[in-house]
Amino acid sequence: MKQFTYYASFLGLFVLLSSPVKALDHVIGTPDGFVTSNYQLTGGSGGAIADVYTASELADALDTEGKIIVRVHGEIRISSELSCRSHKTIVGVGDNAVIRGQGIALNKRENVIFQNIHFMQSGDDLIKLNNTQHVWIDHCSFSDGGADPSSSDFDGTLDICKGSDLITVSYCHFFNHSKNILMSSSDGSGNSDRDKLRTTFHHNYFDGTYQRNPSVRFGIVHLYNNYFAGNTIYSIASREGAKVLVEDNYFKDCAHPGYGKSGYADSGPGFLWTRGTNIFDNSNEAEFNSELNAPPANPSVSYTPEDYYPYTSVDAGGIPAIVVQQAGAGKLGEEGQTGVQTVCSGKGKVVSETIYSVSGIPVKTGFPQGVLIKKTVYENGDCQTAKFRHVY
Repeated sequence: MKQFTYYASFLGLFVLLSSPVKALDHVIGTPDGFVTSNYQLTGGSGGAIADVYTASELADALDTEGKIIVRVHGEIRISSELSCRSHKTIVGVGDNAVIRGQGIALNKRENVIFQNIHFMQSGDDLIKLNNTQHVWIDHCSFSDGGADPSSSDFDGTLDICKGSDLITVSYCHFFNHSKNILMSSSDGSGNSDRDKLRTTFHHNYFDGTYQRNPSVRFGIVHLYNNYFAGNTIYSIASREGAKVLVEDNYFKDCAHPGYGKSGYADSGPGFLWTRGTNIFDNSNEAEFNSELNAPPANPSVSYTPEDYYPYTSVDAGGIPAIVVQQAGAGKLGEEGQTGVQTVCSGKGKVVSETIYSVSGIPVKTGFPQGVLIKKTVYENGDCQTAKFRHVY
């Protein structure tokens, strides 16, 4: 069973609720997937706030010990890779936060959140995770920034290697890039990576990225409700005994949606299971080993995501529209993200407007950051509800 959501009503509104997760300071939404498995992700919540506008300010904030909320304003160009310490929230303010030129590396770190930032144009990886646990990357964009994606000037967008574990990548947009996401750096990394690299990818847009969407050696990965479009070399590769579950995804114009039983390049085979209905639109079939409901006879190679976290996967047919609208930086607060439903519409003279939190509590003075609901009442008695995002 994979349906874990339920509905509650207030003031005629219906709000989609998920398993209880503590609200996070200066973050919209709540984490899910592997990053929440037996762990309370907090990032920099409760720490000082650092508003950064320059490369030096960003570097100082990321390298500070302890809890910090780092708010990125506008475009910041960096000339060398920055190191990020544990217990950080790095969030873009507004819809134009960009980190360009080099990437951010986490080595032996934990409890970090990235949200609402466009990372672009790095000679190395845009985000690099080595021996790092509990990282949530949400509503971010990754690209070569208009450069030729086949250029050797750029490496990956995201590396998850050297025993990193318990990661969630959600609602991100990957585009204008070739070698996208690498999980485990070589065929000789089994001692550090086998049955680790546990990562959930959901509602991501792999938009014309040539390959490695992702490429996985040894690790455990769950991909559900993602949109793969125009991956010209391949979409997913499961190698060297990796355990990859592909559930309710949409593949359009993809040459090779998935490698599994044959491995890839010089790497040995991995497990590539299917569950639900994956749609292959003008794409070849993926190289699935079997369905998860009937895994190989050896039970040590099978797993089910429900053993780690609750989630809801929806029919793949509607995924392209959802993901194109909502994935990437600058998309937070678009209609539909929190499940708020308009129950009636109105027009004419406005009699009153009231702001509520998503839990239904009226906001009397000042607006807290995050997602809020506005209820408007018109003179003819009609009302209208709408969700909006209050920027800090």
